[in-house]
Amino acid sequence: MLSTAKIARIEKARIFPYPDLTRLWLRIDLSPFTSPPNLEAIIWDPQGEAISSMFLVEWRDPHISLTMHLRRPPQPGKRYTAEFILTGEGGALLDRKEVPFDLVFQEPESDHRQG
Repeated sequence: MLSTAKIARIEKARIFPYPDLTRLWLRIDLSPFTSPPNLEAIIWDPQGEAISSMFLVEWRDPHISLTMHLRRPPQPGKRYTAEFILTGEGGALLDRKEVPFDLVFQEPESDHRQG
C-alpha cells in the first residue's frame, strides 16, 4: 500500500522589520501537509546571539503570518538572521531554513529577494 502522507517543507520565508525596528513581521509559507508540523522561529543578532524565539505547536495553516518582538535594543542597518526549524512527530526534523536580513524598514510589497 502506498503512503499518501505529505511531509511539510518550508517553501518561502520572509522577514519585514516594522518602522520602529523593535518588531518583525514574519511570513512563512509551508508546502501542503497531512500531519500538522511544529515550527520554531529564532532571531539571531549580528553577534550571533539568539534575541527572540517562538515555538508553534502542530500549526495547521500552511500560510503563517506572525509578529516577533526583539528582546534587545535594535541595531539599525545591521545584518540579522532568522532561523526556522520545522519538526514533526517525535521531534523529527522535517526542514530548516536560515534567512539573513538587514534591520531596515521596507514596505513588504517591495521585497522579492528573501526566500
